[in-house]
Amino acid sequence: MAVQSKHANRGWWAAYVAMLAARPVLTKAATSAFLNTLQETISQVMTNPRQDRGIVLEKALKMGTYGFTIGGPLGHFLYAILNGVFSGTSLGHQIGQLVGANIFVVPIQNAVYLAAMALISGGDVVAEVKRGFWPLMKLTWSIFPVVQLIAIKFLRPDLWLPFFQAVGFVFGVYVSYQVKNAQRRRRLSDGGKRRSQPRSS
Repeated sequence: MAVQSKHANRGWWAAYVAMLAARPVLTKAATSAFLNTLQETISQVMTNPRQDRGIVLEKALKMGTYGFTIGGPLGHFLYAILNGVFSGTSLGHQIGQLVGANIFVVPIQNAVYLAAMALISGGDVVAEVKRGFWPLMKLTWSIFPVVQLIAIKFLRPDLWLPFFQAVGFVFGVYVSYQVKNAQRRRRLSDGGKRRSQPRSS
């Protein structure tokens, strides 16, 4: 049974890699949609377990739509540009890709992600991006260079994608949870302040 399961997993992965080669944008968009939907569902339940399931589903589907229409395609084209600039396989090219990803790709992705979350939650997009951008960048820069170096040092190139997706998924759940918690605290604080203000006669 274990051998059959191992072969089945290889078959699924081979099929996924083949889809990436044949239809890279569509495959990455679908993957992003699935992961964003799951991330949003988990982070919402963690933030507010008593929230109405209909609201959870609605927001999760909106994040899935973001992943399919924006997140996945955006990541594909940004990394395509980066891979075009650093197209070799030498250590220098790999370091160039690492640095380029962190100063070019990641800031764009983080800003767009924060804007999408603000839109879905009904918040002020500009204010949310300004408030969350640098804390998110610092967190990203403290984690992902290490993750990328681990992949370069210890993993075969064909295993980089699932490794990055697994780490990115956990990171995405954490970031979404933290952002939602902060938004919830601000709403509660603003509501308390409004109730405590004296009414004008």
